[in-house]
Amino acid sequence: MSPAEMIDQATSEGLSLTISPDGNIRVVGDQNIIDIWKPLIRERKAEIVELLRKDLSKQRVLEMLGTDAGKKYAFLVDDATTDPVGVTVAIRGIALFEMHIPHAHYDGLALLQVIEQHSMEKTTCANTTPSPEAKELSHVPGELKRKAA
Repeated sequence: MSPAEMIDQATSEGLSLTISPDGNIRVVGDQNIIDIWKPLIRERKAEIVELLRKDLSKQRVLEMLGTDAGKKYAFLVDDATTDPVGVTVAIRGIALFEMHIPHAHYDGLALLQVIEQHSMEKTTCANTTPSPEAKELSHVPGELKRKAA
């Protein structure tokens, strides 16, 4: 059984698995069921912790976006000193994803610029009608488009 399946199965049996502030797995529910699951959870602890952290990061960036329509994106860097650096990104109406950037290439400001540029391009593209030139180039292969521009 995969760690994701274990979490789903334990949840369906009434348990709640979360990450405690000290990084351990916190299990809440019927003690008899917890006792059955404990050995299985211990076997795959590192993988389960990683999945729970990913879920928590996704929840946090979605909460950052919240209901404020003015916010276009949010991202969360768990620890910029690790290698690779884990980043969770949410772009309203477009994407929710995780990235792992090699520490040697991580630049928080550059990341912010790329996310901002991408979210602006999507907004602009969604709200405009293509120009006649763009329509003409829409059927041209990628290499020719670059030369034409």
